[in-house]
Amino acid sequence: FLISFYAVAAVVLRFNSPDLSHAGTHALLAASVLLPVALFVRREIAATAGTARQARFLIRQLLTRQDWPESFADYPNDPVIKALRTELGDNAAPVLPLLAHDDARVQVAGLTALKTFQHWRSGQVEAVLQRAQASGEAAVRAAACLALANVQKARHVHALLAFMHDLSDQVGRAAAAAILWDAASRWP
Repeated sequence: FLISFYAVAAVVLRFNSPDLSHAGTHALLAASVLLPVALFVRREIAATAGTARQARFLIRQLLTRQDWPESFADYPNDPVIKALRTELGDNAAPVLPLLAHDDARVQVAGLTALKTFQHWRSGQVEAVLQRAQASGEAAVRAAACLALANVQKARHVHALLAFMHDLSDQVGRAAAAAILWDAASRWP
């Protein structure tokens, strides 16, 4: 991308036989290098920050939402939650603050967006586990278990075992599903 812009500028300057003692020629040469660099930087910022911006927009929609699905079982099919899941890509960080929200519906929505998330970063799994252990809402604990279904570290998988003994059948089933998720590769 950069080389093509520079090559075009070099060809144009070559056939125009530039006067290298003139300051304007140096300004044109600098512009021919800086213009593609600026376009490249803009493209990279849009590519990396664009999904985070869209994820923040969807999170704001969840925080101001009034019409929630009737049941927590309907959350995975909700269009806003599906879109949030897609926009997260490999970064769970935008959703993690939702776990501290007072409304359990918001917490479950955030955890549902993380269902079987693959790219956990340092401390993120522990934050989800801590939220699940502290929550009095069975739907939050179940959604947290399903969010952690794809963890790879043995200590995280073992932490899910405690949820199998939960008083709620919903949490026990979610923990069992999370523990048995991709069991062939995780359990020797």
